[in-house]
Amino acid sequence: MRGRRRLRALCQDGGMSGLLLPLTRAVTYTRWLHMLVGAFVPFVCALVHPGLVGLSPGERVLIGVVPLPLVLAAAMVPSMRRAEGLQARLMLFPGPHARVRTDEDPGVSAVPSASWSDRARTGAWMVLRMEVGLVVALVSNELLACALSLVGAAFGTPKASTLFLHVSGRGWAYALPAPVPVLVLILFVAGAGALMARAARRLLGPSLKERLAALEQRTEQLLERNHIARELHDSLGHALTLAVMR
Repeated sequence: MRGRRRLRALCQDGGMSGLLLPLTRAVTYTRWLHMLVGAFVPFVCALVHPGLVGLSPGERVLIGVVPLPLVLAAAMVPSMRRAEGLQARLMLFPGPHARVRTDEDPGVSAVPSASWSDRARTGAWMVLRMEVGLVVALVSNELLACALSLVGAAFGTPKASTLFLHVSGRGWAYALPAPVPVLVLILFVAGAGALMARAARRLLGPSLKERLAALEQRTEQLLERNHIARELHDSLGHALTLAVMR
């Protein structure tokens, strides 16, 4: 508990808040997981074609292109909008899991698609989630590999290399920059997660028909409350009148 309090206090100090605050928020990691799950389908499809090992740049692009017809076909199923909306509500927006108190409506619908417009927006969201998931998976893999390479070099592992870094030397000094790739990764994930949350509000938000239905329901509730209040007022007024007369 003391360690958490110290970390929170450090996060609240001026310039350090922007760097360390994402590390302390659970929503950063739930958004990270949400984006990584979006890369599951293309990676499964890549096992069939074009593979995952020894790929050319063109074949790497195919990993994000081959699953597109499958994803768009799935988006035509009305219940997919509900499934995506529930996932987005749970994992993209602050709540009890993020230790953030908020009564703000996330603005994401959790009902099946009722029109072709809903299906089109659901398809756009699913494609965006898949492509962003691929990018986040690639960046996560490379930056974590960078950190492990630096740690390995610090402990004497020879010649570790990644797409961004080539380590050929040895020595304890390599351990000093090892946390930097991890911090960069967390900041990248926090930024990407915030953008995905905004995209979810736009693409999975309630349609005009849903807003009208919600407004009608709210109006009926208000009318019912006013009716109950009037009946209660009349009953109390009648009871007070009888009491005064007696």
